[in-house]
Amino acid sequence: MALSMDLRARSEVSKGIIEAARRGDDWAQSELLRLLQVFARHLCRDQGGGRGPEWQDVAQEACWRLYAGSIESFRAGGPERSYLYSVVKATRIQMVRSQVRRETREGKADVKPQAAQNAERRTLLYRLLNRISRDCQDLLERIFFDGETTAEVAAALGLAESSVRAKQSRCLERARQHLP
Repeated sequence: MALSMDLRARSEVSKGIIEAARRGDDWAQSELLRLLQVFARHLCRDQGGGRGPEWQDVAQEACWRLYAGSIESFRAGGPERSYLYSVVKATRIQMVRSQVRRETREGKADVKPQAAQNAERRTLLYRLLNRISRDCQDLLERIFFDGETTAEVAAALGLAESSVRAKQSRCLERARQHLP
């Protein structure tokens, strides 16, 4: 199940990278930028008709936020990957809300105020996914967020399509157990 394009493989965080970036280490700062870009790309896919900010804009704004004070508030020894991901998520949600407000003020008819709500729903879904196993997270993300069919997932994982459907069902049941 080791795929080279897997988000987790592309977004591994070295221990202490935020501390190294605080000290001004060039490699750590460039690695933080790369990670912010990976997370922004991940969160901004499936925009639905081009609405919402571009991933490059989200990554740039998240980088600015991180270095403008957020990096100083990080507690050493905490989960760095989750912290960086939450910075990018919050940035994207704020940017979507700002865009919706701006377009509403300008009176654009095609604006759907649901864009901000959809960003919040997506964030809640990722919180739910973080409570289940990584295998289930990867499978459900591929099917529901990336839009892959069970046949495509089965081919990529080298499994029978029926096995993928059964695993999907079990993963959904595990996710339902964590609903309030």
